[in-house]
Amino acid sequence: MNIIILGAGELGKYLATIFSLDKHDITVIDQDDELLTRLRDRLDVMTITGNGAEIGTLKKAGIGDCELMVAVSGDQATNVLACQVASHLGVTRTICKLNSSCFFSEDDNFTASTLNIDKVVLPVEECVDKILGVLDNHIVTEKILFSDPNALMTSFEVLPSAPLAGTRIRDFPVPDLLNSVRFAAILRDHQHLIPHGDTIFVPGDQVYVAGPKEKVESMVAWNSPKDASITRVVIVGASRIGSKLAAELAGDSYEVRLIEQDEKDGKRLLDEIGAEVMVINGDPTENEVLMEAGVDVCDAFVSALDDDEENILSCILAKRIGAKKVVTVTNKSEYIDIIPAMEMIDCGFTSSLVAVNTVLRSIGTGSGTISIDAILHRINAYLYEFKVQEGAPACGMKVDEIKFPLAAVLALVFRNGQVLAVTGNLELHKGDVVVTIANRKTFNQIEPLFRKKGFFPV
Repeated sequence: MNIIILGAGELGKYLATIFSLDKHDITVIDQDDELLTRLRDRLDVMTITGNGAEIGTLKKAGIGDCELMVAVSGDQATNVLACQVASHLGVTRTICKLNSSCFFSEDDNFTASTLNIDKVVLPVEECVDKILGVLDNHIVTEKILFSDPNALMTSFEVLPSAPLAGTRIRDFPVPDLLNSVRFAAILRDHQHLIPHGDTIFVPGDQVYVAGPKEKVESMVAWNSPKDASITRVVIVGASRIGSKLAAELAGDSYEVRLIEQDEKDGKRLLDEIGAEVMVINGDPTENEVLMEAGVDVCDAFVSALDDDEENILSCILAKRIGAKKVVTVTNKSEYIDIIPAMEMIDCGFTSSLVAVNTVLRSIGTGSGTISIDAILHRINAYLYEFKVQEGAPACGMKVDEIKFPLAAVLALVFRNGQVLAVTGNLELHKGDVVVTIANRKTFNQIEPLFRKKGFFPV
């Protein structure tokens, strides 16, 4: 596929890396030649220095042969205009990054579709949604959604007092619940483990469980302590993410306190949200300020500053003071592998990775074989959804008959509106959508199992 990426920042760089690994033809446009030079040094991509909203620059980048335009520069007006021009010149799909959904107005019939933009990516709002997903329970560390809205994957920590601690999967004490969900992965001592019948859960395990939403929530509740609910949250930073998170939590009746060093930004937040949020003016890396904000008695602490290092430091300090759960937001892709290895930080979300997953989910491969491709935040693995084609090797076979790679897991099956947990005697049918957890190396072994022999995606 010929893809043009507008913007060589964190998000553009990450997308270029993923697309180049998938052997797509990539051209990256940016006005910063230094960013483009660094990108060329590490990836097999073409680069164009110029304004991506100008038709001359787009033609130079080969817009006539482009099948997908992804506009993710730091200027949302440029992104919108570039997508409009690309659509006008015949590009099949356009994806546009915006800072806020307020750019459009449904009431005035001014929407993305009005401008022929196929998909809008909102990194701030999507990152806030990811954080909100882990602020309903102390043990939850991540939630993943699928193309089927009734399906859910949740990762949670096994506490020493949890009923799952010391339990062997084959001896699980609630058979009905076990038959409804799938233990899909375990993160133990920073290593990704694939669960099997003889696996014994130990305290500290980060367990990924997948299945129908209500069954997954029941599994999490079964393993949660009585005091697992979260009501008091301290946020650091009146950034876009911090401000929106504070507003969302205050609207849901959480007790919210926000630390902001810049007095003007703190006042702006109060003017926007109102009295529902208490704002403390001070340095979030100072113990006195953290204590004044009540970090020692808070249920959750979220650092959403624009500086990654300060976010990490403030989270470590908050954990030492007594915060029950700490969540950090980072912007640089380099921190994706670092944060999960830091024992003092319970959850970490990289805004660029959240946005990358949104882009990947929206484009598939163009063949319909793969409808989703998401990178898990805490383990070095990917989620893939494959549609089983008639005549495919796995079509009509039972799961335990399929020669599936050892390094991959078949987690769920979607069939006629049902979410099915995977068991060995489950037979795959034409039209089933199967969810797998795998790494990039095993992808080429998995995909042919579900597509018709001789069929190759365009």
